[in-house]
Amino acid sequence: MLLFLTWVGIVVIAITIYLLVMWFRHRSRARMRVQLTILFCLFAMIPVVPLTFLSAELFTRTADMLLLPGIGEAMDVSLQTLKTQAEEKGIRFFERNQAPSRWTESLLIQEQIEGCGLWQIQNGQLRQIRILKQDACPLSLQWHPARSMVSDVLAERRVSEFITIQTDQLMAVYRARPDSTVAMVCYRLPQSLVQAKNNIGQAVGVYQTLGMLKHSVIEKNLIWSVGVLLVLVLAGLSVAAARRISQNIYEPIELLVDGMQTVSDGRLDQPLDIRVKGEFRILLDAFNQMIHDLSASQKKLIQAERLAAWQDVARKVSHEIKNSLTPVSISLRRLRDHLSAVQNRKAVEESLEAIGEEMHYLQNLASHFSELAKMPPPDKQSVQVNDVIRSTLAILEPSRGTLSFQAMLAAELPALMADRNQIRQVLHNLLQNAMDASPARGTVSIQTSFDVPNKTICIEVRDEGHGIGEDQLEQVFKPYFTTKSKGTGLGLPIVQKIVQDHDGSIRAGMGSEKGMVFTVCLPIQ
Repeated sequence: MLLFLTWVGIVVIAITIYLLVMWFRHRSRARMRVQLTILFCLFAMIPVVPLTFLSAELFTRTADMLLLPGIGEAMDVSLQTLKTQAEEKGIRFFERNQAPSRWTESLLIQEQIEGCGLWQIQNGQLRQIRILKQDACPLSLQWHPARSMVSDVLAERRVSEFITIQTDQLMAVYRARPDSTVAMVCYRLPQSLVQAKNNIGQAVGVYQTLGMLKHSVIEKNLIWSVGVLLVLVLAGLSVAAARRISQNIYEPIELLVDGMQTVSDGRLDQPLDIRVKGEFRILLDAFNQMIHDLSASQKKLIQAERLAAWQDVARKVSHEIKNSLTPVSISLRRLRDHLSAVQNRKAVEESLEAIGEEMHYLQNLASHFSELAKMPPPDKQSVQVNDVIRSTLAILEPSRGTLSFQAMLAAELPALMADRNQIRQVLHNLLQNAMDASPARGTVSIQTSFDVPNKTICIEVRDEGHGIGEDQLEQVFKPYFTTKSKGTGLGLPIVQKIVQDHDGSIRAGMGSEKGMVFTVCLPIQ
């Protein structure tokens, strides 16, 4: 018991020192680990200590009740008495028949002896002098006792033994003769005597085992050693479990706090990547989804702010352009009226034509700025996208020249709640850009499809032009960005604004072989 209490004290002191060191090194993150370690150790130690004392007390009392004084001696006496009773027939045979040379098979039958024999030890070897047995005797003619048995008989330490041959049990009685030979007779024992001998032998074995267990468990402190080992194992498991659980809880929380700090700093492009499971996995997935949504909202906000700024500029520019165009138009008409009085009429006509082209360009610019500045909210109605595409292609048909249109329209597209005129404007701008970018005899293709999982209708417009650089893809939707010599750079921003007003998305990319690909996705409602 003293050993057990000593080791319990050592374990408690060691855990206390470990917790103090951990507390002073990492006070900010050690609180949970310290609490879990103390809790687990209490759960492990509180049952073990009293159970060890209770087990030792119960085992001691049980052993004392079973190992009553005198029981072992009584069983030894009983077994010895039984053995003495079994030896009587052999002893009487030796007393009546002292000359082995006169032993015959008829004598054995008369005395109810199964077999007999005579052996001698010469030069350290056991030599058989004679052996005689009945036909029913299980002993073979080459059988001989153990050399140690013969030596014990000559030293008067033993006089008999039980012999088991297959299922037969025989009693062998020995006697040392004056000529240093050893005589033996054997005979069968009654079944009752055999059963009694076996029962007493088993009881003696059990009693001796109990005695050895009591000596080992109580007197040699085995039960206390087992208790010490159990305390050490449970204490180690408690510390390891507390460390593992605290790490699995604190580390994700710490990384989540760092992620929140990153988000508060405005960096939304760094999602958390932590290999955890369970509830923390759900929490981290929700946090990453929040970062993704914030990033998307931030991009939309930036685009909206940029578009709003350009809309404000567009209103002012459109107003100034229109104000300037009015006197220019009046002056141009007056010049045309007085054209007949001019000597160099051809040069004047060319100048007037150039002025007209520039005025047409300025009118287009003013018109686009006006559309950008005064984009009305969509008047949503049920629209069949394929029908709008067919009507737009019919409008553009006269101006396609040597180009060809390729329409791959998905069958049975669901209806779309959208502003028909605005969708037609989107298609018109995208197809016109594709026509401007494609070479002569090129092909402009338009394709529709339905994304079932996302419930969106996708429209893809593809040209066969030279495309643009990868670094320019992100700028195609910025106002006033254009790669055309006389482009306004306002068509695609207007398209993007219309698509966003319909809760859709538009993206630009390079074709697999050549040209540009614009993909518009609009959700059905």
